[in-house]
Amino acid sequence: MTKLTSILGAIALVGSVATAATAADVTLRYSYQNPPSHPLGQAAEKFAEAVKEKSNGEIEVALFPGGQLGGPKDLLQNLQMGVLDMTMAKPGVLGDMGAPKLNILSMPYIFTDSEHQGKVLFGPIGEELLGELDQINLAGVGFFVDSPRHFFFRDKPVEEVPDMAGLKMRSMTGKIFVDMMKSFDTSPTPMPFGELYLALQSGVVDGADQPLTGYYANKFHEVSKHVILDGHDASPTMILMSKMSWDKLTDSQKQAVREAHKIAADFFLENETKMNAEIIDTLTEKGITVVPVEDKTPWIAAVQPMYDEYADLFGDLVERIRAVE
Repeated sequence: MTKLTSILGAIALVGSVATAATAADVTLRYSYQNPPSHPLGQAAEKFAEAVKEKSNGEIEVALFPGGQLGGPKDLLQNLQMGVLDMTMAKPGVLGDMGAPKLNILSMPYIFTDSEHQGKVLFGPIGEELLGELDQINLAGVGFFVDSPRHFFFRDKPVEEVPDMAGLKMRSMTGKIFVDMMKSFDTSPTPMPFGELYLALQSGVVDGADQPLTGYYANKFHEVSKHVILDGHDASPTMILMSKMSWDKLTDSQKQAVREAHKIAADFFLENETKMNAEIIDTLTEKGITVVPVEDKTPWIAAVQPMYDEYADLFGDLVERIRAVE
């Protein structure tokens, strides 16, 4: 049985159960990589509750957390085909699928902080970038303002850029993420998220990057001992729908989806911010070395060649984003 056949079977079963058990007009099949305990998993549950309420019961959401229905590329391909209705993805992955301008949101150090990120995403630039999804047959529901990703390491303490040289670092599957790892003179090793824990445990990779919440929720503190708070990647999480599924919704149902997403996005940001502060204390208590980066100048300088390489693609977007106050 192929993975696609398995996915089709699982989704068909959920669809038939939902039809029999509820009076909902629409059942949205929503799959993602993170476990239910992760803030993104919790936010998906909040969305499911909110959209049912906002649609007066017309929309139900069937959740498939933890990569049950495949890896990121599997989910996106099935979203394009209409096999799946919703998922989450990073802009850099979508950039490789044919919406290259979205890579701007995954450029290292593009945002100064989460407030700046929010003003960009929920303003005209964010709307403009959501429109880029049309060309890859996807619809953008909105963004989650994500906490920045930090580097963490299995057993080597890293405090400065030269310490990164030669390390085997897991990279997300996307050219922009591989390019970033190369900027720090590491050896990028793209792999599915679900394989990372064992790769760290066995020494296949020396390190990776995650937001603090992802680092802790996925128990990476069990297989790594050092974290450096450099905040290199603050790319948002994009909430996506199949274009076919979106177009089938009525105007009032689309409005319910947008309103529910706003509730979930606010919940996610509040939850994530609170958890970050608690996690640093918890990691320290567990003996994990957590090192803040006081001066990011050399880290930013290391990735400047990326901005030079992508200058023609982005045009004035970099300047426009940096000008948002």
